[in-house]
Amino acid sequence: MSDKAALAGSLSFISLADIFQILGGNNSTGIMRITSQYAPNPGLIYFLNGDPINATSGPFSGLDAIYALFGWIEGKFEFYEEEVQIGRVINKSRMEIVLDAMRMLDDGLIKKVGPPSFDEVASAESSGVGSGKKGAPQVIKGSLVDYSHVLNEEKYSDGERIVRGGSHGKWIWVILKGSVNVSKETPNGPLNIARLGEGCFLGSFTALTPMKYTRSAVVTALGDVRLGLLDTELLYREFTSLSPDFRGILLSLDGRLRKITDRAVELFMKEDKTKGF
Repeated sequence: MSDKAALAGSLSFISLADIFQILGGNNSTGIMRITSQYAPNPGLIYFLNGDPINATSGPFSGLDAIYALFGWIEGKFEFYEEEVQIGRVINKSRMEIVLDAMRMLDDGLIKKVGPPSFDEVASAESSGVGSGKKGAPQVIKGSLVDYSHVLNEEKYSDGERIVRGGSHGKWIWVILKGSVNVSKETPNGPLNIARLGEGCFLGSFTALTPMKYTRSAVVTALGDVRLGLLDTELLYREFTSLSPDFRGILLSLDGRLRKITDRAVELFMKEDKTKGF
């Protein structure tokens, strides 16, 4: 695959149907790569003279893979112009594929991949999913890792505790491979907060300030995990070079996240401290 994408963008800004029209109008030949934080693997669509001829997406291939990718309502795409070395398995026209996919979406025949809707969140809350008792949060993935900031790599086995709540230390890691579970210890048992995957960071902006920093959550390896220990001195220099206002915004967001987590713990323990106000 070539180094520079000829076309790239966000699926939340331009739909896959519109992308098909652009590539078809330009008789483009190449490979389109689609990624989403809500999908474990990228999707690939192969184009020849503007028409899709093959595709893969997780367990799906060919036309089934293209239909599945039309369900990705959030994600990023990159199209690389190059010769495709793969056989044609799709014989439908580009427009026919788009119309069929849109109809299948309307009929609920294609699974939508993206952030949960309000109804899904309400249903999950009522059934206890994500509360630490039933189910598990979806894995959140970050962006590509900048290895220039990685000082050392550390490996952890399944179930091994990486961070203990209440402990001290200003180390910041990035997840290079695998995923971790972030939870809070409560008198009612552990509360699962999130599952983080490759590209996500373990740490806080507060760690880049002179303020005392206490770890607020427990981080546990899910399967084999490889972490990159970041150069906090370099990060500190970059952080302090920002304007005071921007640093204040980042620290404010950091504080809000802690408050949201504390609020989740209160709800988990059925102790609503806002009552009476």
